[in-house]
Amino acid sequence: AFFADPGGLQTWTGGGPVAALRSSLRRRFRAALGLAGGEGAASGLLVALLMGDRGGLDLEEAVDWKRAGCAHVLALSGQHLAILAALATFLAKPLLGPRKARLAALLLALAFVFMAGASPSLLRSLLMYSLGALAFFADRPQPGQTILALAFAVALPLDPAAARSLSFELSYLALAGLVLLAPRFEFLLLPVFPPFLAKALAA
Repeated sequence: AFFADPGGLQTWTGGGPVAALRSSLRRRFRAALGLAGGEGAASGLLVALLMGDRGGLDLEEAVDWKRAGCAHVLALSGQHLAILAALATFLAKPLLGPRKARLAALLLALAFVFMAGASPSLLRSLLMYSLGALAFFADRPQPGQTILALAFAVALPLDPAAARSLSFELSYLALAGLVLLAPRFEFLLLPVFPPFLAKALAA
């Protein structure tokens, strides 16, 4: 049995207007994905890929993804955001030019993370893209390791407790490995493979 003091009870208002806006955006986006996917299996896959919610996937389909070793693709990560931002920049660049296209992609990335939720991986990716965009606008491009270090320095004070979570640590360590080691592996592979293949294999 549980007992509570009636005088200490408070009404939960749902997190305020910001949470209400986020919830509304998620509902509308989910409805749009349902229409795009035809309310079938494709709809559940779209929701999983773009919202990280695998509740709409058929059990057999989820098992197939797991057996193929691709279950991680269905979990929202920094890779999803990077692909989204790169695609938005590519499509907008011929119409808006490089600077406005980068700004449009940044706004899209901000909106996506606001709607999907700032998981450690998504927040890291958003911080890196934002810092890279600022460096681009200032005509001071920075190497990947500098952007990664700055993103870590910004993310840590925002949520110090997250630094103890495995997802936070793996997000930064995995990308640090790519940034620091991939160029060395690429150098070793270049005599054997063409440049585009050497880069892909090194990553």
